[in-house]
Amino acid sequence: MLLLIIREIIRVRGPVGTWYWSRHLAWLSIPFLLLAGWSSLERFMLLSV
Repeated sequence: MLLLIIREIIRVRGPVGTWYWSRHLAWLSIPFLLLAGWSSLERFMLLSV
């Protein structure tokens, strides 16, 4: 759902906006990816113990 909204925003903005938004979204997504990776790693470690 969120990706569809983001895609619509990018489509409306145009080429320059796409570059700008993609960079900002990439920077915003990094902490979430790290958090998701950490939580899955933690869960895996708990299961292995």
